[in-house]
Amino acid sequence: MRAQEDETRAKLNEKDEDLDSAADARKQLKNDLSDLNDKLVNMEEELFEAKNIQLDLLDQTKALEEKCSLAEEKIHELLDVNEMLEKNQAVYIAKKNDRIDKTLSSYLNKFPEREKLKIMFLRESEGVYQFGQKRVYIKIEKGDQIFVRVGGGFMHIEEFIHLYTAGEVDRIERKDIVQRFHN
Repeated sequence: MRAQEDETRAKLNEKDEDLDSAADARKQLKNDLSDLNDKLVNMEEELFEAKNIQLDLLDQTKALEEKCSLAEEKIHELLDVNEMLEKNQAVYIAKKNDRIDKTLSSYLNKFPEREKLKIMFLRESEGVYQFGQKRVYIKIEKGDQIFVRVGGGFMHIEEFIHLYTAGEVDRIERKDIVQRFHN
């Protein structure tokens, strides 16, 4: 019986050790679980902060896109204003006391197809102008109608510009080419 009692005590001690070991393991698991819960809470807080930062960045991006859009609109507006100013900029400035020159200046500065005005009128004296290499005579009739003397008659200035500009441009370009070869 004593042997049986000793055996039972040994089994009880073994079971107590198993219980103590299980209690230690349980305590360790609780600590691990607590650590993991703390890490999870920290990660959730970091995720929350990251999402807030992401929302702030998204708001900033939208604000910058709006500013960019406004800047692009302003650029286009300024380009339009610049183009308008270039179109309205005086191309020809008249001599003060010359009615023909003032009328010619007004006409040239309001000319709708400025890019076609590649040759300008240079005043030599009242009514006498140089147009490219041509010397022309200009007169004003019927109010502010400008006529240019061509050959034996006169033609309206608009017709004159359309007929003679291309030829004068060609002459000047040929003259430039010839001068380049001589130099």
